Amino acid sequence: MFWKKKNPPIVKVERTESLLMIKLYVNNIREARIQCVVESDSTILIGDVIHDNEKNYNKGYGSAMMQKLIEYAKENGYSRLYGNLSVVDIGHRDRLYHFYEKFGFEITEYDKYQNNYFGMIEKMI
Repeated sequence: MFWKKKNPPIVKVERTESLLMIKLYVNNIREARIQCVVESDSTILIGDVIHDNEKNYNKGYGSAMMQKLIEYAKENGYSRLYGNLSVVDIGHRDRLYHFYEKFGFEITEYDKYQNNYFGMIEKMI
């Protein structure tokens, strides 16, 4: 995808009851993860996209994990992925929008903050 290394990252899906984790490993070391909650047989709530080290930003790790999450959702019969846009991320809104839009998410920005959120993302599969 984005890597020139001989050992590209490995993305794994781990599920325990309602918790769904998408984890990315480089040389067997976890570098990033997406935390999700399986809300129902049709819906997954996307929580945080976390890089374990700031040096891992802009390496395509988030994209690789999102691609894996969408693939997992399709393969397992989920029809909706959604998440909230936190006010702590409002400073890089343009980067967030670009990221989610390239995966086909619709973005809704609220007129005023709702419980520390300034908007939401949603993708119907």
